[in-house]
Amino acid sequence: MEIRGSARLYGILGHPVKHSLSPRLHNQGFAALKSDSIYIPFDVDRTGPFLKRFLYSSNIHGLSVTIPHKLWAYRASDSSDRLSQICGASNTLLIHKKAGKATPILEARNSDGPGAVQALKEAGSIRGKNILISGYGGSARAIAAQILLEEKPASIWIAGRNATKIKRFVRDLKKAIKGAPIFALPAGATSLPALPGISAGAVKTDIIIQTTPLGMSSHADANTLPVSEAFLKKGTVVFDIVYSPMMTPLLTLAKKRKCKIVYGYRMLLHQAVYQFQWFTGKKPNVAAWEKILKSDLAGKNRKR
Repeated sequence: MEIRGSARLYGILGHPVKHSLSPRLHNQGFAALKSDSIYIPFDVDRTGPFLKRFLYSSNIHGLSVTIPHKLWAYRASDSSDRLSQICGASNTLLIHKKAGKATPILEARNSDGPGAVQALKEAGSIRGKNILISGYGGSARAIAAQILLEEKPASIWIAGRNATKIKRFVRDLKKAIKGAPIFALPAGATSLPALPGISAGAVKTDIIIQTTPLGMSSHADANTLPVSEAFLKKGTVVFDIVYSPMMTPLLTLAKKRKCKIVYGYRMLLHQAVYQFQWFTGKKPNVAAWEKILKSDLAGKNRKR
């Protein structure tokens, strides 16, 4: 790849970012478009006024933003989309440089929610469905909010280990989205076949979305199931956003029980596709990007 001094710069901002697959994906897209652009990693461990000054004075036109800087990206922006406002965090910054204006405009967007919803839609419609989300972190918030904003679900139930955090999560989304059909399950309800007043049969679930670190290769409880087997009924859509390993313990069991499974890398793929479209106005070769992702993830699994 020839890099000219005139190249438009894009990149991923976070810490650490050395294992990110985003540069491979976006640079493949730029090469296919014959665009004078390059996407590089920016490993920055802290943020502050210096970072905005750098963005203002550089030739950077867009950034993917990952941990721990998603909150900063939202707060540093001059404008933001609805999902970023609800989540209080953004994973994309667009730097709009206009002739005659010394200071660019920073626009924050969030592609995590749309990316997850696009992955889910590959397994069928979301509208009118009853959904169980395991977890209450940033990914869960982005996914739940996107579904509530765009897909008209029958219900969303939030499950996890901390009752206070579950209730706060539900309260915040009900406040942000009026009339949202989102509810809290008792802490630990999905970890056991039954609890007083609640059981797997008491909550109808068409779709299960797993957003916790459980199942992740590097997690101490990698083999712990975040959702009881009692919830895994034939035909239920089971989506685990963990992508390493690609086939998590939850997805392995769900497949055995004849559920429809959605791999976590599909969310990673589609959120990056949205970002590339926002950067360039054009859609990348999604099949080529999927091949890159699957090849890399398969290689990581072989090394273990």
